[in-house]
Amino acid sequence: MNHRPAERTAQKTVVNVVHHHYALKKSGTYDDGEKPDRGLCMIIYGTKGKSIHVADGDFFCPRCNSEQDYKHFQVKNYFTLYFIPVFPIGKGEDYLECGGCKQAWSQDILHYDPVAEMEESIANYQRLAVLFLLDVGRCTSSTLSSLKDVLDELFEIDVEKSDIANDVKMAQSASPEIKKFFKAETQELDVEGKVLLIQILKQSLESEGPLHNSEQRRIIELGKVTGLRAKQIQPVLDA
Repeated sequence: MNHRPAERTAQKTVVNVVHHHYALKKSGTYDDGEKPDRGLCMIIYGTKGKSIHVADGDFFCPRCNSEQDYKHFQVKNYFTLYFIPVFPIGKGEDYLECGGCKQAWSQDILHYDPVAEMEESIANYQRLAVLFLLDVGRCTSSTLSSLKDVLDELFEIDVEKSDIANDVKMAQSASPEIKKFFKAETQELDVEGKVLLIQILKQSLESEGPLHNSEQRRIIELGKVTGLRAKQIQPVLDA
């Protein structure tokens, strides 16, 4: 799940220029007998959100990567005239402000489960690595065992061999187009997460010796599909 930071308030201002007529003598008094001059009147109006603190609590902040206090804010939108709030016109989206990093989050962050998200992330790396090993013709007991060891060490867990075997069967049965699959399954990864995937692919193959040139080219090709550049991929292959 990709949790998107929330917007605290929003302000929208419109400048409206209104044409009107007026007649003014040099003395400063109106004279209906004279032909009016044409003038302009600028009206500035818009909307502005005002945050109101309504509650407190605690949650797991993805940015702080720890339990933190939060403040719950409601946003009320106001019509403004010349930047002055005049009257309320509805509610904006509520948000939570982390007491640690001060980042604002939408309320669905309260359902964030870091353990479940980590398990799904590991399973996704595992599926991608299995598909890659099949793609390069190196899906052997040795490379699959190496994949398990790599995941165990990186994430400090004990991956079940049966789970990897099931991924192999599913990949062989479905035969997904690898480039489309890599692109779709890495969209929510940041650069660090994508580089980690390259590391997993490389280390899974190294159990049977150095990577062939064709395998390095394939990793670079798939890395670019995820959005990485060659200069971000090559240092991992050279390490």
